[in-house]
Formats: sequence, C-alpha cells, structure tokens
Amino acid sequence: MLACSEGAHRFRGDSSFKTYLLAIARTQLLMHLRKYARKGKKVDQLETSIADVLGSPSVVVAGKDEQKLVLTALREDLFPRLKEDHPGLQIALAGAQREQQESFAALGQSYVFALFVIFALLAVPFRSYVQPVIIMAVIPFGFVGAILGHVLMGYSLSIMSVFGLVALSGVVVNDSLVLIDAVNRERRRGKPSLTAVIDGGAMRLRPILLTSLTTFFGLVPMIAETSVQARFLIPMAISLGFGVLLVTFIVLLVVPALYMVIEDLRALIGVADTHGAELDEATPDWMPARVEPPDATSTYRGPPAQ
Repeated sequence: MLACSEGAHRFRGDSSFKTYLLAIARTQLLMHLRKYARKGKKVDQLETSIADVLGSPSVVVAGKDEQKLVLTALREDLFPRLKEDHPGLQIALAGAQREQQESFAALGQSYVFALFVIFALLAVPFRSYVQPVIIMAVIPFGFVGAILGHVLMGYSLSIMSVFGLVALSGVVVNDSLVLIDAVNRERRRGKPSLTAVIDGGAMRLRPILLTSLTTFFGLVPMIAETSVQARFLIPMAISLGFGVLLVTFIVLLVVPALYMVIEDLRALIGVADTHGAELDEATPDWMPARVEPPDATSTYRGPPAQ
C-alpha cells in the first residue's frame, strides 16, 4: 500500500522533531518505525499519521500490540466515558473533521434538491406522479452496486466516492426511463399491461445493455489505473461504473414488476389508466393525423362526378 506517514515524537524543549516518510510499504511495517533522537539514541515509534491515497488521512497509535484509529477510538471509547462521568459535557470535532461534516451536510441538501429536480423533469413529460417514482426507484440499487464495487476493488469509501454516488443518481435513471417510455407507447397502441411490458422490455433490451456496458467499460481504464495521480479519482469511477452495471439488471427485473404492481393497484381501486389511450388521442395537435393504409382490393375510380 502506498502510504505517506508522518512520524513525530513530541518532547518538551528543543528535542521535538518530525520525520516524513513516503514509500511503498505495508501499514504493519509503519507501526514499527523507530526514531533517532539528537544524541543518537533510538526511540520507539509512538505515533504515526498515515495519509492513505485511497482515503482520508488517519492517525494510528501503535503500542502494546494495539493499533487503533484515533478518531474511531475517541468516538467509541473515550467520548462515551467522558459523557458518563461528566453529564452535560459537549464534545465537538474541529479542523478537518468539522470541514468534512459541513461538506457532507451541504452535499446532502444539494442532493435532495437534485432529486426533486429529477422528479419534476420526469413528471412533466410523463404526466404522472407515479411513474417518475418507478423510474427513480432504481437509484438505491445503484448505491448498492457502488458499495459492492468498493469492496471488490479493495477501496474504502471517500469523499470522491460520495461525489460518484451523486452523479450516479442522474445516470441510472436513463435505462428505466427508456423502458417505461417504451411500455407506455405499447399501451397507447391498445395492448394490455402485461403484453406491453413484455414487448417494451424486448424492444429496449439491446439499447439498455449496450448503453450500460459501454459506460462501464469506458470507466474500466480509470478503475484499473495504478498511477498515484489517478488514484484520487478511482473511487468516483468505481461508484459510477459498478453502480451502472448493477442497475442494468435491476432495471430489467424490478422496473417491469413495479409497473405491473401499479397497474394492478389502479385496477383494484378503479382508477382510470391514462396511458392506455389510443395513439391518436396522445398525438399532439401539431403532428399530422395517422393515415390509414388503403385497402389492397380497392381500385381508383377517378374524381367524383360534378
């Protein structure tokens, strides 16, 4: 693992010093580093700060065969005991942790607004409040695919992974969008719900697979990149690539099932189906009306008599 460790012994007076290390090493090896004091005496490593390129910097304490992340140890061990011993005590993290929390809070608000905009953009052309929900129901499955991708690739979730999840929400709805649109077209031609779902799925199967696979394989070079400069963006590429890949199969299975559930509920409560109208009724006024083909047995009889 490529790691940048900053080892520091903190002494009183002029004996304080810091040592920086940038090397290819295992985390366990960094725990056994030693320092040389000014007089040449070896001092065991007391504290090591590891800035892993795969995630955010963390501080690790080594000693007595125990290696714990300081922040995790503080939250899980020290802070609860302090609050028990001192009721009313308020503890707040500052520095990079506070900035990270503020960034996540702002990102969460922006994400909710983005979901509302996506819903509005889908509700207007579909003239429905239910079908946009069906289309957007695949977004959580994209998050599952992104997390599985991080597990398979051995990466931890980082801020760039979250950015990839936000971008993923706007990408994964494309497949379900074209599928629902195809089903609605079949319904406007007068087909029953089940037949329309089957025909629409068969019609859009190849475009959905090709679009998702080309997106995933387009991100593979970035995911497989080994240079240090590219590793900063790899978590975002993993979120996008594996999220799109999993949603591809979810769309072909879950979206048709949800569509049929909604249609069954409509029939159960007696709500009229606005998507089952004939094609002529759904044709805008500015489009030419459908012209029926002439009968094969008919013959031209000339203009009518004056």
